[in-house]
Amino acid sequence: MAGKLDSKNNPNGLCAWDENSPCGECFDKNLLFCKVDTRLQKAFLILFAPCMAVTFFGLILMGIMTGHWWMLILYGAFFMVLFPAIEFGVLCRHCPFYGNRSKMLTCIAGSGIPKTYRYNPRPLNRWERLTMYCYYTFMIGFPIFTLGYGVYHVAANPDLYGRVALLAIAGLEGVLILAFIAFNYCLNVYVCRKCVNFSCPWNKVEKVIVDEYLRQNPVMREAWEKTGYKLS
Repeated sequence: MAGKLDSKNNPNGLCAWDENSPCGECFDKNLLFCKVDTRLQKAFLILFAPCMAVTFFGLILMGIMTGHWWMLILYGAFFMVLFPAIEFGVLCRHCPFYGNRSKMLTCIAGSGIPKTYRYNPRPLNRWERLTMYCYYTFMIGFPIFTLGYGVYHVAANPDLYGRVALLAIAGLEGVLILAFIAFNYCLNVYVCRKCVNFSCPWNKVEKVIVDEYLRQNPVMREAWEKTGYKLS
């Protein structure tokens, strides 16, 4: 059944925010992560934190070794400015977890971050999907490229750094790559197959499940059908 309209807390009538929604009767039960789950939030943090820890440690190390701090400043600015602008403005604002009245985000990927845009129930368009591809490529590619440059820099100056430093920076690069691979693998296998942000470029939920969810959420369904989407 559709979520209950509540002008105070659930203005879009989303079942994700309807505490009385009969989930036990839903076709999508156990097929979607359609309610906030603290266990998923912890799992996401456990996967994502090592990537960022290794990334910023590597960028700080690069600054110390080369004297070039612009790489750390650029990536830090990316997270301070582009993360809320693109992550929220392009992707998150189309997710049902973004659609309640609260001014703070609560979702399976985390909580407590201020919302900077209004909820938009329609799916991502072509340009938004392209933006997300570019955004994610930079988020992963920049630190890998930067540490790769660090490996080259140390290898090109053996008298200054020595073999131990080369092995250390190369090992750090390897750990970073493995951390990102593990993060993306777990997302694709365990999260993207059940995520309710259906128009995300990496979402893998089957159409029959998406269609049933839209039937239970009329506001989303109307917005999707206005873009030409057809339920089966």
